[in-house]
Amino acid sequence: VDYWNGLGWVDPFSSREWTARQERYAEAFAHGSSYTPQMVVDGRYEFVGSRFADASKAISASAAGAKAAVTILRSGVASDGVASDGVASNGAAANGHQPWTITVDKLGAASAEPAEVWLAITETHLHSKADAGENAGHDLAHAAVVRHLSKIASVDGRKQESFSATSLLNFPANWKKENLRVVAFVQEKKSRHIVGAASAKVNP
Repeated sequence: VDYWNGLGWVDPFSSREWTARQERYAEAFAHGSSYTPQMVVDGRYEFVGSRFADASKAISASAAGAKAAVTILRSGVASDGVASDGVASNGAAANGHQPWTITVDKLGAASAEPAEVWLAITETHLHSKADAGENAGHDLAHAAVVRHLSKIASVDGRKQESFSATSLLNFPANWKKENLRVVAFVQEKKSRHIVGAASAKVNP
């Protein structure tokens, strides 16, 4: 989030877009305020992120619920070295993008309202040095940082049981592919509940 950037140090991985997403969660949880560190589990539970017992309980409860079956795969390559979608034998499209296919099944059993399919790219092992604030002078090690997030489709489990689409993803040279994951998730539009998710390494 970017609302701490006025304290003398700008988080290089912050974004107004991520702040807006947290604000939408605040609206969905009806408490109207954003804070850090906040942990949200499947869009259903929220609490201070350092509360291990709360996190364990929420994850267990959410895992027990009905979920849509989500898969995400990098598009394959045909025996002649070029797949039907124009992918070269090294797995990269001619324009430098990679095609990834997202499939969602059993949507009706998991979602009772219109939902959206989102695609994210995350990177681990990132660091930043804080120049000001309470962490001034410290090297901060980050967990999975969101590098990219986009909505790829709207779906409605009441009308369709499955969904499939292929998206072309670009990975800039300064992103280390060995630390990247592509994440797909289905989120109900109104409640913000996550009803299915999957991830895959960019370099398996």
